Amino acid sequence: MIATEPKVAQTARYSLEETAQLLGVHPNTVIRYVKSGKLRYGVRRTNRRKFYTGFEILRFWRSEI
Repeated sequence: MIATEPKVAQTARYSLEETAQLLGVHPNTVIRYVKSGKLRYGVRRTNRRKFYTGFEILRFWRSEI
């Protein structure tokens, strides 16, 4: 995981790949964080795809430091 706070907009929605890149980890690691309950995601109504908000990414990053 990266040592500096990710530069995200708190209300923006990020894909799994974007979230992994922002945190400096592999997408499989993000999935592990979700399964362990450390990171939460939302689901888009239109296409049922998962997304991670900037607020949630920052909350998670701050809790891991």
